[in-house]
Amino acid sequence: MSFFSSVDPQPPEPDEERETYRRPPAVHGPWPDEVGRPVAASFVLARSGTAAVAVQAIRAYSTGCLFEIAWVVRRTDEFAARWRRLHEIAFRHVPAGSADGDALLLGVALSDGTTARTNDRFDRRDPGSGPRLVNPGGSGTSGGTERIHGTAEHWLLPLPPAPTMELVCSWPVFGIEESRRTIDTTALREAASHAQWMWPEDADLPGPEDE
Repeated sequence: MSFFSSVDPQPPEPDEERETYRRPPAVHGPWPDEVGRPVAASFVLARSGTAAVAVQAIRAYSTGCLFEIAWVVRRTDEFAARWRRLHEIAFRHVPAGSADGDALLLGVALSDGTTARTNDRFDRRDPGSGPRLVNPGGSGTSGGTERIHGTAEHWLLPLPPAPTMELVCSWPVFGIEESRRTIDTTALREAASHAQWMWPEDADLPGPEDE
């Protein structure tokens, strides 16, 4: 017998006590096990001589829709100190609830008369039944001596009613006044009906309200 074969074997790990998987609240973003359906929409939402904001894509889910936003700031006649200041404005995180003119603000006006804005104040633990427009966390910014650019995701829940909604944008510090674009929500709701689950049985998984 080998000298090392006499070592006692590793004891088996105790079986863990597992909890039933429950989806997170929908206010945190689309569920990770759902595959959203793209809507044919990409356009420049607003522009000034200094900055432009575009919608790169919209994806529809069973509980809402996700806007993929891209923006670019270009240098015109700014001296170095002013350009550095614009970098600071573009890179800094602006908290929800801010009315700061430095912030890139987005909002929606729905056909039922309700609205939602990225600077609305509400408790994510109890968001209420009205529409909400939140950043679920997907964003990034980079820049150099001539351009600053970034991307962000904004999650609208629940699905907006038909037939249309207005997407509203404002970024006063970069010369972008309030701009609006009408979006076909009938097509968006149709796309949401074709969203898929990673596994078909996931459609029956409990949500946070099913305690």
